[in-house]
Amino acid sequence: MTLAADDIVLNATGDALGTILVSGSGATLRTVTIQDISGDGTLGISVPEGTASDVVGNLAAAAGPSNTALVDNTGGEGEGEGEGEGEGE
Repeated sequence: MTLAADDIVLNATGDALGTILVSGSGATLRTVTIQDISGDGTLGISVPEGTASDVVGNLAAAAGPSNTALVDNTGGEGEGEGEGEGEGE
């Protein structure tokens, strides 16, 4: 399976930013992490059609958009927490 950070679209609102990291090996599973998060807004991801491929070269359909996570770097303590998950094959 192939999937690189450049294949992932970061869906951001406000001035939220992050860096995409793709990890994993083998034929079926990759983990996408958003790191170095800054700003305020929301972050999620999408995987455009034809970016990932399996071991025999079949291109993947589009996946996403994922759930979004709230990014709040200007709020008080305990604010700005959020979780987002998304899966694509």
